[in-house]
Amino acid sequence: MTTATKARKNKAYTVPAAVLRQALRTVAPAVLGKHATLSHVFIGNVVEATNGDLRISVDVGWFDQPVLVPYDRLNQIVAAVTDEDIRLAVEGESLEIRTARGQWRLPTADAAEWPARPERDARPLLRLPADQFCRCVSGVIDATDTASSRYALGGVLVEHRGPSVAFVATDGRRLHVALAEIDQATNDAAVVVPERAMATISRVAAGHPDEAVQLELAGSELLADIADVTISVRLLDGRFPKWLEVIPKALRPEFGSDDVPYREPPQHAEIAVGELVAAVRQAAIVTSEQSKAVAFGFYDQTLTLTSQSAEGGQATVDCDLSQAGPACSVRLDPGFVLAWLKPLDSEAVVEIYATDGQSAVVLQHDDQLGVVMPMAAD
Repeated sequence: MTTATKARKNKAYTVPAAVLRQALRTVAPAVLGKHATLSHVFIGNVVEATNGDLRISVDVGWFDQPVLVPYDRLNQIVAAVTDEDIRLAVEGESLEIRTARGQWRLPTADAAEWPARPERDARPLLRLPADQFCRCVSGVIDATDTASSRYALGGVLVEHRGPSVAFVATDGRRLHVALAEIDQATNDAAVVVPERAMATISRVAAGHPDEAVQLELAGSELLADIADVTISVRLLDGRFPKWLEVIPKALRPEFGSDDVPYREPPQHAEIAVGELVAAVRQAAIVTSEQSKAVAFGFYDQTLTLTSQSAEGGQATVDCDLSQAGPACSVRLDPGFVLAWLKPLDSEAVVEIYATDGQSAVVLQHDDQLGVVMPMAAD
C-alpha cells in the first residue's frame, strides 16, 4: 500500500495523484449523487463512499483530521491534474488542494455526519483467488433479472457447501452456474448478492489479480476484502429458486460432495466457442423483437442455424461439430446463448446437450454450466 507523507506542523499531506485518483475511481459506485451528505466522499484513514446499501472503503492511512468533501468536484480536480503529487490540507471548513501548477479550496462537511461503520462481528464465508472469483462472476451475472419482484432474481446466489462454492443466476428463462473448489473449512451458507454490488466486487478483484477475495457475513450484510479495499453490501431478501432441480438429473453436478463418482455424460455435441459465437451472430442478423428465435438443428456432424422474420428476411448458417450429438432441432433465444458464451475463450470447446424441441438445452465448459429454455414456435 502506498501512503502519503505527512507534514505534522501544518497538517498537510502530500498524496501521490495516481493513488488518490485510483481510490476515488474505486469508491465511485457507492456515491449517491442526490443526498446532501452521501454525495460526499469521506477522506481520512480511508477514502470511503456509501449510498446506504453499498459502502466501499480504500485503506490509505492519510488524515488524522477526517472530513467530508463533495465527490464530483474532488474527482474532477484529481482527474484533471497532471502533477505527480497533490498536497491536501484542512483549513477551517475547507479542504485546500495544491499542486505545482494549481490551487483549489473545496467546502467540507463534518465527518461526524457520516453514517457510522457497523461493528465488524463477521464470520467467514469463503476465500477465493481473485481470478477465480472474477471467472465465476462473469460466467453468471448476465442471467440476473434486476426488474423482477419474484423470488430474489436480481442478484447472484453464492452458495457454499462442503468443499465447493456455486455462483448462480437466473431470470426464469435461463440459468447460469459457475462452480469452484475452496480450501477453507467454514459452515455451509447461501446468500444473494445484488447484481450491481457483485459487479463492483468483481471489478475491484479484477484490478488485483494476484490477491484473494475474502467474503464474510455480518448479519444482513456481506463484507468483501480485496487487498486494501473493503466492500460492504446489504444482501437481498427473498427466496432463490432451487437451482439444482432446474438442471437435468443426468447433468446435475455433485455439488458439495467430497467424493464425486465418475459419470458417463449423455450423448452430446461439441463445438469450439469461437465458431459457435460467429454462427449464432450471423443467424441472429435477420431476427426481430417479435421473431427472435434461432432454430438450432443438430444433424450428424453439422449444426444448422435457421432464423426468419417478416422485417429481416431469412438466414441459414452451417458450422461443423467436432462431435455429433442426438439429431434434433430446438428454438433458442440467440441473446441467451451468446451471453453464456461471452466470458469463455474462443478456442475453448463447449458441450451442448440437446434432446428435442421441448426440453431445456444445457451448455457446459469445465465447471461452468448454462441452461436455456426452448422458445415456442411463432
